[in-house]
Amino acid sequence: GIKLNLAGQFEFRGLGTNGVIYSLYASPVVPNSSANWQLIGTSTADVSGNFLFTDPNAFQFPRRFYYSIGP
Repeated sequence: GIKLNLAGQFEFRGLGTNGVIYSLYASPVVPNSSANWQLIGTSTADVSGNFLFTDPNAFQFPRRFYYSIGP
C-alpha cells in the first residue's frame, strides 16, 4: 500500500519473496524513458515477504511517480 506517514513522508509497502532486495525508483515527471528514474532506496523483504520504503524527500515535489523492482 501507499500512504503518507505522520511525518509527511511517503511510505510504500510491498509483498515479495523472503530475503529478496527490492529497489525503489522515483521520477518527478511522467517518465518517458528510463533516464527519468532515480534510485531512491532499497529494502529487503522479511520472512513474510513484506518490504517497506520510506521517501523522506517526497514533500519536496508537487508530485512524484514511483516503481519498485526485484531481481
